[in-house]
Amino acid sequence: MRFYHGLYYRGTVKLEVIMNDRVPTGIPGFDELCESGLVRNRTYLLSGTSGTGKTNFAFQFL
Repeated sequence: MRFYHGLYYRGTVKLEVIMNDRVPTGIPGFDELCESGLVRNRTYLLSGTSGTGKTNFAFQFL
């Protein structure tokens, strides 16, 4: 994780966190869609109807 300090309006310092630390899921097509994987230290919700592969996705990632 890198931090970027810059001026924001009238001398107020803005701290912008640039998230470039990504974790590949091991699923090539999904990683390509997510720009090389999921951002580390973030929460993601897998949702879908029964039989869509949510559990398989989670087990592949673990």
